[in-house]
Amino acid sequence: MSELVKAIEGKSTLSIGFIKPDEFGALCEYLESPECSLTKLEVFGDIYALAESLKTNCTIRELKLYGNNGNAGCIALAESLKTNNTLRELYLGYNNIGVDGANALAESLKINKTLIYLGLGGNNIGDVGAIALAESLKTNHTLRILDLYRSNMGCTGCI
Repeated sequence: MSELVKAIEGKSTLSIGFIKPDEFGALCEYLESPECSLTKLEVFGDIYALAESLKTNCTIRELKLYGNNGNAGCIALAESLKTNNTLRELYLGYNNIGVDGANALAESLKINKTLIYLGLGGNNIGDVGAIALAESLKTNHTLRILDLYRSNMGCTGCI
């Protein structure tokens, strides 16, 4: 068992900066285990591995991701939102997410019925991404806050 996992066992919150790849892998394994007690996670790291873990994790309610790899990671995360039914708040601000990532999130919002907050401020989703997200809200009635602050939208994306 990694030192990181030993240190967080039994804890409900973890806020951590950059971690070594092997430690990040151990964290992802822990998130998939029935022993996971974390309900809040704030991390810089590999969004792909984390996205896979979220497909089966049943404890994380709040997730803040920073310094990740834009659209590709966001698309992987959006896919996990289609099956995850515990995550309530997702903060993805300033992750270099563009239109493709926004479109993937919009598709997942049509299926996900647990997310109540989605923070996308500081990304580059533009008008097209904003419109896709708005369209998804026609079928998603659980999302209460969609934060698009500084997301490079013009008037068209705000209508």
